[in-house]
Amino acid sequence: MIWIVAALGFWLAAFAANVAMSRAGRGRLAVPVLFGITVLVLWEGFVRGLGVSPVILPAPSAIAARIPEAAPLLWA
Repeated sequence: MIWIVAALGFWLAAFAANVAMSRAGRGRLAVPVLFGITVLVLWEGFVRGLGVSPVILPAPSAIAARIPEAAPLLWA
């Protein structure tokens, strides 16, 4: 449950930061980057918090850990 609360807290903070940057006319690159990071944090938090099976929906950290192992296959 703490994963879900932490993910939602991060989402609220990132939302406030995105609104502030877009209203100030800054952050042409920072706003989409922060949005992408927020999506990954929410995905990680909900998958871990709800105990979703990795077969159905793996966490982004599990995917990132698997990429170096599968690099030769992905390169081919």
